[in-house]
Amino acid sequence: MDHLERRTETYSLNFSQIERLLRSIHQPGDLATCELIPSGKCNTNYLLRFKETVKPLVLRLYVRDPLACALEWQLYHMLRNSIPMPEMHFASFESSPQGFPPFSILSYAEGIPLGDYLSRAPEDTELLAFEIGCILADISKYKLHQAGFFTTDIQFIYPFTDVIDGYLTHLAQALFHGVAGEKLGDERVRRIWKLYEENTPLLETVRESAELVHGDFGLWNILVKEEDGKAYVNAVLDWEFAHSGTCLLDIGHMLRYRRLLPGRFENRFIEGFTFSGGQLPEGWRRIASLLDLMCLCDMLNTTKSFPAWDQEMDDLIRATLRDWEDGSLF
Repeated sequence: MDHLERRTETYSLNFSQIERLLRSIHQPGDLATCELIPSGKCNTNYLLRFKETVKPLVLRLYVRDPLACALEWQLYHMLRNSIPMPEMHFASFESSPQGFPPFSILSYAEGIPLGDYLSRAPEDTELLAFEIGCILADISKYKLHQAGFFTTDIQFIYPFTDVIDGYLTHLAQALFHGVAGEKLGDERVRRIWKLYEENTPLLETVRESAELVHGDFGLWNILVKEEDGKAYVNAVLDWEFAHSGTCLLDIGHMLRYRRLLPGRFENRFIEGFTFSGGQLPEGWRRIASLLDLMCLCDMLNTTKSFPAWDQEMDDLIRATLRDWEDGSLF
């Protein structure tokens, strides 16, 4: 992820400005250092270290979508007893009179992103993969009365008639009315849309789904920590894309880079998911691929120039289309 551009500009704060925000929960005189956390491509995060024995905190500034602050606050209080998440100590949902965007103050979760951990080629990742599958199943156990995108209080600002109509409407907007179609070209747009038309019966199996979806459940939002030679999930981060839909979208996201996953990682991830009660319909792998293809097209649908992002999404879209053509998903 280091080679990809930030999707929003870093929101720069100086020491005294951070101290001012910390007055919400802490004596500002205790702050020792503040350091910009380079990971993350949308919002701005600072690691805050304090004098004496106070544990580090993270200041998170919601630059991409100010409403995401309140949504993450609500989701934290809904999920904190069942999903590993950093503790949220405070959240300010409104922009401040000084012009600061909405922000939250969280406990610092130690660990490294799953993608970085796997790049070190650890010998045994099966237990970790199984645990991640269990966590995703636990997320999907939260059922809602309909599919759609949330408001800040986990009501629906954009309800779907059903999950497939909602997703495909979003895809059609990107392909036929947005810049994603221009970037892909007419021939690939036709190939992509034809895939969905040909697989309508397959998608019917998840049409009535309305379960909590993380929306960005991938290699870079899962923090892995090692203790006594064993790796475990210390936190699932960045819930700003959460919505009500089908967990197969999260599965598709996790398997997006399956060519980089070691050994039996994918199989153990799915085993953990089903062990913990996750439901997989017939043809789930193809459905997950179609849903992730939709997400990849959406990532291309931006008028601002992100050459590295566009190339990454383009490469992944080409790989997905090859998988369908050579039968890899069957």
